[in-house]
Amino acid sequence: MAVEIVRETSAPVGRVWSVLTDWPRHGAHVPLTRLTVTGPPGVGQEIDAATRLGPFAFHDVMRVDEWEPPTDGSAGHVVLTKIGRVLSGSARIEVAPHGSGARVAWAELVRPRPDLLGRAVGPIADVAARVLFGRTVDGLLREAAE
Repeated sequence: MAVEIVRETSAPVGRVWSVLTDWPRHGAHVPLTRLTVTGPPGVGQEIDAATRLGPFAFHDVMRVDEWEPPTDGSAGHVVLTKIGRVLSGSARIEVAPHGSGARVAWAELVRPRPDLLGRAVGPIADVAARVLFGRTVDGLLREAAE
Protein backbone atom coordinates (compact mmCIF):
# COMPACT_ATOMS: atom_id res chain seq x y z
CA MET A 1 0.00 0.00 0.00
CA ALA A 2 1.30 3.45 -0.87
CA VAL A 3 1.34 6.36 1.54
CA GLU A 4 -0.30 9.53 0.24
CA ILE A 5 0.44 13.01 1.53
CA VAL A 6 -1.89 15.79 0.37
CA ARG A 7 -1.29 19.44 1.15
CA GLU A 8 -2.54 22.83 -0.04
CA THR A 9 -0.55 26.03 -0.16
CA SER A 10 -1.01 29.62 -1.22
CA ALA A 11 2.31 29.44 -3.12
CA PRO A 12 1.99 29.54 -6.93
CA VAL A 13 2.00 26.24 -8.83
CA GLY A 14 5.21 27.01 -10.74
CA ARG A 15 7.09 27.87 -7.56
CA VAL A 16 5.84 24.72 -5.80
CA TRP A 17 6.91 22.57 -8.77
CA SER A 18 10.38 24.11 -8.88
CA VAL A 19 10.93 23.59 -5.14
CA LEU A 20 9.56 20.03 -5.06
CA THR A 21 11.67 18.95 -8.04
CA ASP A 22 14.86 20.55 -6.75
CA TRP A 23 16.01 17.18 -5.42
CA PRO A 24 19.08 18.29 -3.42
CA ARG A 25 16.78 20.66 -1.48
CA HIS A 26 14.99 17.61 -0.02
CA GLY A 27 18.08 16.83 2.06
CA ALA A 28 17.33 19.76 4.36
CA HIS A 29 14.15 17.96 5.45
CA VAL A 30 15.33 14.34 5.58
CA PRO A 31 17.59 13.71 8.56
CA LEU A 32 21.16 12.60 7.84
CA THR A 33 20.51 12.55 4.09
CA ARG A 34 22.15 14.29 1.15
CA LEU A 35 20.81 14.06 -2.40
CA THR A 36 22.91 14.20 -5.53
CA VAL A 37 21.57 14.36 -9.06
CA THR A 38 22.87 12.99 -12.33
CA GLY A 39 21.54 14.43 -15.57
CA PRO A 40 19.31 17.34 -16.48
CA PRO A 41 15.76 17.68 -15.12
CA GLY A 42 13.36 15.33 -16.83
CA VAL A 43 12.97 11.70 -17.80
CA GLY A 44 16.14 9.72 -17.16
CA GLN A 45 17.51 11.96 -14.42
CA GLU A 46 18.82 9.95 -11.46
CA ILE A 47 18.78 10.94 -7.80
CA ASP A 48 20.91 9.30 -5.10
CA ALA A 49 19.62 9.94 -1.59
CA ALA A 50 22.53 8.91 0.62
CA THR A 51 21.68 8.54 4.30
CA ARG A 52 24.64 8.31 6.65
CA LEU A 53 24.92 7.72 10.38
CA GLY A 54 28.56 7.56 11.38
CA PRO A 55 30.23 4.74 9.45
CA PHE A 56 26.89 3.33 8.26
CA ALA A 57 25.31 4.51 5.02
CA PHE A 58 22.79 3.40 2.46
CA HIS A 59 21.69 4.79 -0.88
CA ASP A 60 18.13 5.21 -2.12
CA VAL A 61 18.68 5.52 -5.86
CA MET A 62 15.79 6.75 -8.01
CA ARG A 63 15.21 7.46 -11.69
CA VAL A 64 12.71 9.95 -13.12
CA ASP A 65 10.40 7.94 -15.39
CA GLU A 66 7.72 10.57 -16.03
CA TRP A 67 8.14 14.35 -16.09
CA GLU A 68 5.28 16.68 -16.97
CA PRO A 69 5.63 20.16 -15.44
CA PRO A 70 2.41 22.09 -14.83
CA THR A 71 1.41 24.48 -17.59
CA ASP A 72 -1.17 27.26 -17.90
CA GLY A 73 -3.55 26.17 -15.18
CA SER A 74 -3.09 22.41 -15.59
CA ALA A 75 -1.54 19.94 -13.16
CA GLY A 76 1.93 18.53 -13.56
CA HIS A 77 3.46 15.36 -12.19
CA VAL A 78 6.72 13.49 -11.82
CA VAL A 79 7.17 9.75 -11.26
CA LEU A 80 10.32 8.35 -9.68
CA THR A 81 11.20 4.65 -9.60
CA LYS A 82 13.51 3.29 -6.92
CA ILE A 83 16.29 1.41 -8.73
CA GLY A 84 18.81 0.89 -5.96
CA ARG A 85 19.87 -2.31 -4.24
CA VAL A 86 18.42 -1.42 -0.81
CA LEU A 87 14.91 -0.07 -1.52
CA SER A 88 12.21 -0.77 -4.08
CA GLY A 89 9.08 1.20 -4.87
CA SER A 90 8.09 4.45 -6.51
CA ALA A 91 6.89 7.98 -5.88
CA ARG A 92 4.39 10.11 -7.77
CA ILE A 93 4.26 13.82 -7.03
CA GLU A 94 1.46 15.90 -8.53
CA VAL A 95 1.22 19.68 -8.33
CA ALA A 96 -2.13 21.12 -9.36
CA PRO A 97 -3.72 24.57 -9.29
CA HIS A 98 -5.95 25.07 -6.25
CA GLY A 99 -7.64 28.44 -5.87
CA SER A 100 -4.87 31.03 -6.08
CA GLY A 101 -2.27 28.49 -4.92
CA ALA A 102 -1.46 24.83 -5.37
CA ARG A 103 -2.42 21.38 -4.17
CA VAL A 104 0.28 18.73 -3.79
CA ALA A 105 -0.43 15.00 -3.79
CA TRP A 106 2.65 12.87 -3.04
CA ALA A 107 2.16 9.09 -3.18
CA GLU A 108 5.10 6.95 -2.10
CA LEU A 109 5.60 3.20 -1.98
CA VAL A 110 8.87 2.22 -0.36
CA ARG A 111 9.95 -1.26 0.63
CA PRO A 112 13.30 -2.77 1.58
CA ARG A 113 14.72 -5.40 -0.74
CA PRO A 114 14.42 -8.37 -1.08
CA ASP A 115 10.68 -8.44 -1.78
CA LEU A 116 9.97 -11.03 0.92
CA LEU A 117 11.45 -8.72 3.56
CA GLY A 118 9.61 -5.77 2.04
CA ARG A 119 6.24 -7.49 2.35
CA ALA A 120 6.98 -8.49 5.95
CA VAL A 121 7.86 -4.97 7.10
CA GLY A 122 5.41 -3.11 4.84
CA PRO A 123 3.15 -1.76 7.60
CA ILE A 124 6.14 -0.45 9.57
CA ALA A 125 7.62 1.08 6.40
CA ASP A 126 4.30 2.83 5.72
CA VAL A 127 4.25 4.47 9.16
CA ALA A 128 7.84 5.66 8.75
CA ALA A 129 7.13 6.88 5.20
CA ARG A 130 4.05 8.84 6.31
CA VAL A 131 6.09 10.70 8.94
CA LEU A 132 9.18 11.23 6.75
CA PHE A 133 7.41 12.34 3.58
CA GLY A 134 4.85 14.43 5.47
CA ARG A 135 7.73 16.29 7.12
CA THR A 136 9.50 16.66 3.77
CA VAL A 137 6.43 18.02 1.95
CA ASP A 138 5.63 20.42 4.79
CA GLY A 139 9.19 21.76 4.84
CA LEU A 140 9.39 22.16 1.08
CA LEU A 141 6.04 23.94 0.97
CA ARG A 142 7.22 26.37 3.65
CA GLU A 143 10.20 27.12 1.40
CA ALA A 144 7.95 27.57 -1.63
CA ALA A 145 5.81 30.09 0.26
CA GLU A 146 8.81 32.25 1.27
